[in-house]
Amino acid sequence: MEKKHTHSLLVYGFLILTMVLFMVFSIYFTTFQRWIYVKEMERTFGWERWNEAEYRENLNVILEYLADHKGESDIGEGYSKREILHMEDVKLLYTLARYVLGIGGFIWCILLLCLLYHIKMNFLFQRLWILYVLPLVLGFFAYIGFHQFFELFHKILFRNDFWLLDAEAKLIQMFPLEIFIKLSQAIFGIYFLMVIILTVIVAMKTKTERKKYGNCKAN
Repeated sequence: MEKKHTHSLLVYGFLILTMVLFMVFSIYFTTFQRWIYVKEMERTFGWERWNEAEYRENLNVILEYLADHKGESDIGEGYSKREILHMEDVKLLYTLARYVLGIGGFIWCILLLCLLYHIKMNFLFQRLWILYVLPLVLGFFAYIGFHQFFELFHKILFRNDFWLLDAEAKLIQMFPLEIFIKLSQAIFGIYFLMVIILTVIVAMKTKTERKKYGNCKAN
């Protein structure tokens, strides 16, 4: 009984960590796909708000600022104090994301090795639904009311209201809601692609394990 309880804790811990890491990776990876911003800006506004070259230049500066872990860059010119403070908060989240991916990834590898050596794959396979439920609920909520989802997302992640910017603010002009909708679609798409790949791998391991166990039992 105690051994089964330990196995359950190990599997649930692995799955929860997997869900967090996959989602954080999906967000981090998608954020730096410049083509998404450019394509959506062109599709939605047709370069009425921006000159394409100018937009690409400003976008590069912002993304390089978020990726800079040495603190040697800034977000560029033309931003209000409120926008700068908000981007400092955003940069802090991306710094935290890198730590989560680094430390969490190391722990995930250790848990994976423990699972491979001590847990039957079928036990893990039967609980993979955990990776689908919460993201599906979040995705559905975002689909039926993205504005409310977006607002709740900011209220949870930020302890201040610097993210509430004027409609004419440079950040709002650069990153309208339509771009965040497209980014969210890409994030959920990447997340579920990773989960499906993991599900297929575990299913194949489970099938192999059952066949091996069946052959041993027959002998």
